[in-house]
Formats: sequence, C-alpha cells, structure tokens
Amino acid sequence: MTHESDALHNSLASMTASKSECSRVHAGAEHAYVLIERGQGVRDLEMIAPASHHLQGHHKLSQEGAQWLRTQGFSRGKGRRDFRCTLPSTTGHAELAGRIEEILHRAYGVTVANLRARVQHDDRVHPTNEEVVENMRRLATTRDHGDRLRMYNSLVNGTLLVPFSPDANESADGPDAWCELDGDPTKPVFGVFTDWAHLRMWSLEITEYQPVHGAEFFEEIVETPAVGLRINPGGDVGGELYRHEVDTIVKGIHQWRGQR
Repeated sequence: MTHESDALHNSLASMTASKSECSRVHAGAEHAYVLIERGQGVRDLEMIAPASHHLQGHHKLSQEGAQWLRTQGFSRGKGRRDFRCTLPSTTGHAELAGRIEEILHRAYGVTVANLRARVQHDDRVHPTNEEVVENMRRLATTRDHGDRLRMYNSLVNGTLLVPFSPDANESADGPDAWCELDGDPTKPVFGVFTDWAHLRMWSLEITEYQPVHGAEFFEEIVETPAVGLRINPGGDVGGELYRHEVDTIVKGIHQWRGQR
C-alpha cells in the first residue's frame, strides 16, 4: 500500500521527469489543495496556493493563513487572485514535498494523513484569442455599437475554451457536457473562455475543456434554453451576453452563410 507521502514524492518525480509541455501536481485533500507546475523550457517551478473563492467550508483561507503565505514568498495580484511563488527547477523532491505539506497544514488545515497527490501531463496548445480580448477591452471603454459588432465578429471567428462539467456523463457531448454557471437547469448560463489564463482564474481544478469554433458554439447554445453566456467569468477581461444577443449573433451567422 502506497503511503500518502510516497504518492506525493512519486508525483513530483513524474512531473520533473516529464517531457510534456506542462506538468502539474495536485496535492491536498477533498476541498483544499496546492498546485505545483513545471513548463517545458521554463527555468522555474510555479507553486499555486488557491484563494478562498476556489475553496469550500472550513478550508477557506483565513487572514492569518494568507499573511503566513506572504511570509513564505507568495504574492497575489489585484482582485480574486491566487497566491503564487516560484522555485528553482533544481529544488529537490524532499524539499518540495516538505514545503507542500507545511503549506497545506499551516494555511489550510490539511494533515499529512489526509493528503492525496496526482500528476497531470499536458501537451495541449491552448487557443489565445488575442483579438477577442482586445475587442472586449475596447468595448468596455467605448460602449460603441461598431466596437460591439467587432467583438461579436471576433467571438464567432475565434476558437473558444468551453470547460467540461465534472458531473457530466462520460457519453455526454456538446452543451450536455459543458459547465453551467447557475444552478437552474431550466435557465442555464454557460461560461466560455478566451484563453487558458482566464480559465485558470475561474477554476484551478477544472482543467478539461473542449475547444470549439465560435460559430459552432453559438449555434449549439441557441438550441438550449440558455438565458445567457458569460465570457471569462472572474477574469481580467470579460463580459456577459444575454439571450437576445446570442440569438442575434446566430441570425447573423446564418445570413452570412446564405450570402456565400
């Protein structure tokens, strides 16, 4: 039987030996965790300690826990940002494991006896949609109708990141498999992301997503009872589209196809 500490050491060893574009270790208990990530060709490791909006129950980060993380070299950006710090890629497994265990115990109340660890190897090339982000940023400033149409157009022509629901059936596809942000299944609100960084601001644990061409995405959504769509919820640059806007976008897609 593998001891919890052995599982953590084995996961860290697998991460550091990986040739994947990115490898990450998720270490913690059911509702509190720490991530450590290694990118191919990147000199440093990044350790991520989640802020309270990612956590549940008594594992939410206290003010004392947050202050202690700062004394350990962690920092965070503005808003609801997670705590992050970098470590040399040459840091040994024993030192990494000890630091992870201390952080989980001191900041989140997780004991070694409850610790679980898993490693994920990620070779995906994530869409970036820089034009969509720039158009949303401009629209937030101008509120101009022409800028709104440019934003719609870039969404339709982009490749969007649509996160899979962790509760979805394995055979589910399309909207049946996608995350709904609100609890009413008769009036769902879907979330979509322009890039990996914005997806991570929303959730550190939901890493699986479907890359969907914008036009296809809107045509799928319009066939559901969705009342809205949130773009990059919780992120630096985002917004919300209401149902009538989704309908208008799909009407425009069909008109454009009819003119080809």
